[in-house]
Amino acid sequence: MNPKALGPLVTSLASPSDVVKVLASGSCTTQSEGTAFFISAHLAITNAHVVAGETRITLDGAPAQVALFDPDNDIAVLRVPSLDESSLRFLGGTPSAGTPVRVVGFPLNATRTGAPGAIEGELSGQGRDIYDKNLLSKTVLAVEVNVQPGNSGSPVLIGSLVAGVIESKSLSQASTAYAISDGVVESDIAKTPDTGSVSTQGCLP
Repeated sequence: MNPKALGPLVTSLASPSDVVKVLASGSCTTQSEGTAFFISAHLAITNAHVVAGETRITLDGAPAQVALFDPDNDIAVLRVPSLDESSLRFLGGTPSAGTPVRVVGFPLNATRTGAPGAIEGELSGQGRDIYDKNLLSKTVLAVEVNVQPGNSGSPVLIGSLVAGVIESKSLSQASTAYAISDGVVESDIAKTPDTGSVSTQGCLP
């Protein structure tokens, strides 16, 4: 379940404002773009593949440090000292199939956009880390929603609560995206140190 090119977007509401644009550059061939959302005053969540190998990372133009980098689960926790944003809360459970959702992000490095969708279900199986090396057991949420490059790191919202984080798109079903479950994200948040920064390791192959 590595990050792949994402398909067409269906637009709708463009809130909440605590979902922000991520730009990462400095070491790899091209600038990387994605989405992040705040989970406390100065901490935000995005995908590890969005920032992998890069040395300059900004959230809505504000410099950010990488406080935690998890290439296995494709999660990065970003620390942004200059931003004091409101934060989103997690659902704290697995949503039922058919539950309506909204995926908010910045497709194609454009403006904040929302895409309506629905939970398809929870899937378990074998996947690889973002470097396509380590074979791992993974459980993800399948979401019927149309997304594009730039939506990586977007929250999957049920009302105002985060049920998961978009990481990739199905290669066989254009309207299916995969999201990291909120429990996996919260586990990484709990491991995040209060200070300091970590390496973003290497650029993606």
